[in-house]
Amino acid sequence: TIFIWIISDLVVAVLEPAATAMGVPLLFLSGIIVPIVGNAVEHASAVCFAMHNKMEISLGVAVGSAVQISIFVIPKCLSRL
Repeated sequence: TIFIWIISDLVVAVLEPAATAMGVPLLFLSGIIVPIVGNAVEHASAVCFAMHNKMEISLGVAVGSAVQISIFVIPKCLSRL
């Protein structure tokens, strides 16, 4: 948990200047882009499961991993607004 906290602080520190430089809202960047990119391996496995017609596992992996990252990143970003 401490490791996740340290990594989340680093991600938030980089997200704010990146959002400003790109002209993208911080909430969009932290709520959509970071979970998708941060869990690329899980999403790749979800695609593999979907190709084998295992949609329940595929959706569970894709949504679960994105929510997991969002839970750690979004509150930290909102606290700095």
